[in-house]
Amino acid sequence: MASDATRSLMFLDAQGQTRFSVPYGKDLPAPFKYVVALAADPLGHVAALVDGDFEGVAVWGPDGALLRSASYKTLGLSGKFRAIAMDRQGALILADRSNDLLIRLD
Repeated sequence: MASDATRSLMFLDAQGQTRFSVPYGKDLPAPFKYVVALAADPLGHVAALVDGDFEGVAVWGPDGALLRSASYKTLGLSGKFRAIAMDRQGALILADRSNDLLIRLD
């Protein structure tokens, strides 16, 4: 397992080569320990459910810049979310472990 100092979220090109990587916790309010789930849109935005000191959602642009992030607490959510999707309007859809609860975030 990678140490916190070397852990990163890697953005890959169509051939699977690393375009760039986002270092552990960069620009988040507290370090994330790991990514639970990822979603991407055709424009290259990447959304992630992250766990650790910061538990919530984060969205990065195609250039790896953090566009937005929010903790579950800030969003008024509780529970363990395990799946994420992005719709055509850029909203995030979160699902809990059993898919009994779906939350749409604009």
